[in-house]
Amino acid sequence: MPAWWKQSQSAAAAHGLLPCVIYKFDRQPIWVAVSWEAIGAMNGVEYNENELVFMNLESFAFVAREIMAGRAIND
Repeated sequence: MPAWWKQSQSAAAAHGLLPCVIYKFDRQPIWVAVSWEAIGAMNGVEYNENELVFMNLESFAFVAREIMAGRAIND
């Protein structure tokens, strides 16, 4: 998984986007890894942490929608 994250970071940085990794292991639910920076983007807060947040696909869809819409989650 660390190699997947590094690849995602490189690709996202090349295009000025936020990285994410969507993955699924055999007979397991779909999971998504994003940085705290993505969570902060929903509220206009900057995080400089390299730790990842793991969430299910539905939660990721909510985060992505809010970031793309440019809305804070408290609006």
